[in-house]
Amino acid sequence: MKLKSLFTSLILTLCALGAVAQTTYTEALDRYFTVNGGLEANATQMRTSFTTITNMFVAGGEVTLPAGYTVESIVNEYISKRLKDDFVAVFVPYFAESTTIAEINKLSELYATPAGQLANKHIIQLNSDPTIMSDIENLCYQAGIDIGTGKTPRKVQVNATPQRQKLFHQYYESAGLKKMLNDLITAQLSADNDLSADQKAAARAFFNENFEIIYLNASEKYTTDADLECYIKLTSTPEYKKVSKIVSDVLQDAQGFGMSIVMKYSEWLQNHK
Repeated sequence: MKLKSLFTSLILTLCALGAVAQTTYTEALDRYFTVNGGLEANATQMRTSFTTITNMFVAGGEVTLPAGYTVESIVNEYISKRLKDDFVAVFVPYFAESTTIAEINKLSELYATPAGQLANKHIIQLNSDPTIMSDIENLCYQAGIDIGTGKTPRKVQVNATPQRQKLFHQYYESAGLKKMLNDLITAQLSADNDLSADQKAAARAFFNENFEIIYLNASEKYTTDADLECYIKLTSTPEYKKVSKIVSDVLQDAQGFGMSIVMKYSEWLQNHK
């Protein structure tokens, strides 16, 4: 009986070690994209996109739905059973160029802790809040009119305490949100030919400040101080910064990345039985 218990403990230990020490880029990224929750968080949006793509394929005669399937059911099956594999396959070459399996595993371990999973769940809820995008769109619309007519746009009112504001600012910068939104704002303003250089500079400064406040105010509904502190610790690691840069670089060509996934989806559809 004692030997049996020892053997059981050994098997469980080996299983646990196998879950931690992924030995290939595919295994390591599969676990990383599982524990960080990104694919799950965007499932609704992806389901809409794949439904549109499938309807186009069917209408164009490129694929025929398998017997017994609807567009919705085939999309649901792909997202639940195959999407992550294809997502990982597209990313593997990029990660293999500039990071190690050990670095990916270390980051996954931080996400996989109870505190990391709880914080990640709350951060995903925050980033998925549709009112944030609505508030940003309304802000951009009104501020664009004000700046274009020489007026000073009205700032968003901060609802959080100074302590919470400071803590959220640490998270906002550490997680790369400030840079990501700054790059997005710069790209959008560069394409606007109706504003002068001075007006674009004023708009960039205004949006950078107020986008953060919109997120800050919304964060009160979803995240605790402990969540933010956990995420600051996670996003401050060199592993996170390296992985974040890889993903950011890949998505600079979002159209090309999306096409890679669509091609894999098309192949899966055509070979589906």
